[in-house]
Amino acid sequence: MKIETEAQRLTHPQARLIPSSIMKSSDFFRNELPDNLIPLMKPQTEEQLLAALQGFKKPHSWHEILRSWLAIAFGHPNLSKETLGAAARHLGLSDKALLEASIALNRQDYLEFLLSQENFMRLVERGPNDFFKMASAHNCLQILHYLESKYPDKLQEMIKKDKFLHLN
Repeated sequence: MKIETEAQRLTHPQARLIPSSIMKSSDFFRNELPDNLIPLMKPQTEEQLLAALQGFKKPHSWHEILRSWLAIAFGHPNLSKETLGAAARHLGLSDKALLEASIALNRQDYLEFLLSQENFMRLVERGPNDFFKMASAHNCLQILHYLESKYPDKLQEMIKKDKFLHLN
């Protein structure tokens, strides 16, 4: 379903759960909520959701996989970390894509969970500038604070690289 206006997004029971910036983003929904994602976003228990995922046709493109996971996460804001992880694995979301989607989701407990795992910490360490830019774009203060604490000597460089306003 094409979501052409903010009023249309706000009146749709599932589309309204997705923030406007994410719905409009060319990286994510591109002003469209595919019909096949709506059943995954409807209220249900975690067990029902996992069962529904078993019958869900796995997306083929990276973009569709990312969008599917975000639809599930925004549709069920109280999902456990384990269920979010199980959905990511079922959809075939890579660690990097999961971290990127989690930054857009901006759910503190889930980001803490990911950053407590060595493989996700290494991803951030390999590309701090990329994650700084992404966290800035999605107002994800947790990642920004994490990068500031890990790389205090590179903070000004990361800010300048992405041409953020810098005040002395």
